[in-house]
Amino acid sequence: MEKKQDEKSSHPDDYVAESKKRSSAEKYVKYPLRIIRMCNNPHNLRRLRDANVFARFTGPCGDSMGFYLRIVNEIVEEATFTTSGCCGSVASGCMLTRLVKGKSVKHSRYVTERDLLDALGGMPREKRHCARLAITTLRMALRKYENGATTSKKDKQGPLENTGARRIGTDGD
Repeated sequence: MEKKQDEKSSHPDDYVAESKKRSSAEKYVKYPLRIIRMCNNPHNLRRLRDANVFARFTGPCGDSMGFYLRIVNEIVEEATFTTSGCCGSVASGCMLTRLVKGKSVKHSRYVTERDLLDALGGMPREKRHCARLAITTLRMALRKYENGATTSKKDKQGPLENTGARRIGTDGD
């Protein structure tokens, strides 16, 4: 019996493989081991209840990502994300939160897709758009912050996107 999203526990195995958006081709993508590890043990993949800025973006592939930031004195004190995407999206979100946490808003604004791909140790060509999705979503959140927008109660307590990624092995399945 499949668990409903509200009934999920926080254990990674309980929310793995829940996205219906993933194509069967996902299991054939050859991800580097570092990305597989991030996908199977994601960091910062959650809503941030005390975020002061939030942005959500849906990329041309149909995957969406949400970035939650807590910014104090122009420093990104905390960064988390949610995604409805594949392993590439999960890894991109994980790494990008690590790259901006503790950094200034100005520094965070200038993190590039290339910086993210380098930090990930590469990404299969057909999945590089996942890094673009993460960067675009982060920049939207930073722009909201710079324009004085704050996170609404709905953003903080609204429905949680799929925060799971299909568990994959080193052989790509």
